[in-house]
Amino acid sequence: MIPTWRHLFLAIILSFCVSVPFLNAQWNDDEDERILLAFPYAFYTPETRLGFGINGLFAFPLHQGDSLTPISQVQLGAAYTLNKQFIATLPFQFFLKDRKHSLYGELTYNRFFYRFFGIGASQPAKVDEQYEVIFPRIRVHYLRRLSASWFVGARYWFEHQRILDTAPGGQLEGTTITGARGGFAAGPGAVLLFDTRDNLFSSRKGAFAELSFHHQSRFTGSDFAFDRWRIDLRKFVPLHRSHTLAGMILLEQLSGNVPFFQLSSLGNEKRLRGYYEGYFRDTSMLLSQAEWRFAIWKNLGAAAFGSAAWMNKNPSYYALDEVIWTAGAGLRYQLSEQNRVTLRLDYAIGAYSDAVYFTVGEAF
Repeated sequence: MIPTWRHLFLAIILSFCVSVPFLNAQWNDDEDERILLAFPYAFYTPETRLGFGINGLFAFPLHQGDSLTPISQVQLGAAYTLNKQFIATLPFQFFLKDRKHSLYGELTYNRFFYRFFGIGASQPAKVDEQYEVIFPRIRVHYLRRLSASWFVGARYWFEHQRILDTAPGGQLEGTTITGARGGFAAGPGAVLLFDTRDNLFSSRKGAFAELSFHHQSRFTGSDFAFDRWRIDLRKFVPLHRSHTLAGMILLEQLSGNVPFFQLSSLGNEKRLRGYYEGYFRDTSMLLSQAEWRFAIWKNLGAAAFGSAAWMNKNPSYYALDEVIWTAGAGLRYQLSEQNRVTLRLDYAIGAYSDAVYFTVGEAF
């Protein structure tokens, strides 16, 4: 079901009406760089229908007066939807002096009704079945600074998918799809990072390049044995005054016995905005995104963006006529001029889906 304009308009109005009165309830003055913010919000997506929740943000420097070290932050979000879904998440980022050590990640607990559209890049999807799942997720990343721009580190991902219900007669009810019965997915990874961005939350200039390898097997606590390689490239170019052109290329390749819920996926508030969560899944994915960000008045800004992606079993199968596209625009409200923490409201549309997103932070 594609949301109607009435649903989209209602979500936008509710999001702003319940959030704007709280935007000034933050802790931030000339002598204290901390931000404490809490606000309720409303949202609409095809997966959830109308949803309501509360977001909290605590942003703070671990070293007062140190303008070179990125500000640390902890977010807390909880939401409930009319589809009886529950979502709770706790993302965090901690940076020590001069960013010599970084620790970041997320803790998540969801009880959710997802939709499985099959594996591959079929448009429209040949499969559309709902399944209910409960899963805790822990992702922890550590980086050690090697030089002004280079970092090396490690990560550990843990996830336990407990599938409660599937569509009668569907693909997930059988045993042909790896992971259809749920299971543990856990394992370590290694990261090499190059980063010259001027700000981690809303970059206006600089570059970002990350190469990562992630391994999972029974030895690492996983029910599945597979490897994941990922290359993430981003570039931010300042234009006239307060305009920025941002670009991103993401390549991911998996091999081994990969459960469907760990496949490369496209369609959410960060990757290929406008499509359902996990609308596309496969072992190989290439995504490119571009965004034009600009100020409108004081703390209010806007953005226009577009995405193109390919997904298949192997990069050699990519073809120009199989491109997946989305486009959209949105508003930005900057909570802190110094640290550039922003609220983001986006509307995006693809060939077979569209969606509204309201969250904290840029898509990339």
